[in-house]
Amino acid sequence: MFGEYEIVRSLAQVGKKVTSGTRGVIVMVYPAEPPGYEVEFFDEAGNTLAVETVDEKQIERWPA
Repeated sequence: MFGEYEIVRSLAQVGKKVTSGTRGVIVMVYPAEPPGYEVEFFDEAGNTLAVETVDEKQIERWPA
C-alpha cells in the first residue's frame, strides 16, 4: 500500500499524457479493496501533465 505524498512512477501508459516511467505524487488514497490512488503526474521541469486515478499495479515507489 502507498501513502499520501509518496513519490511514484508509472509502470505503463496512464491516460493520454502519462507514459511508462513518468513520475508523480500521490495526492489522495481511496480506501477501497484494493485501494485506489489519485496521482498528480509531472514532467522533468515539474509541470503537471495529468491527474489520474490508478491502482497499485500501475505504479511503483520512486526511486524503486
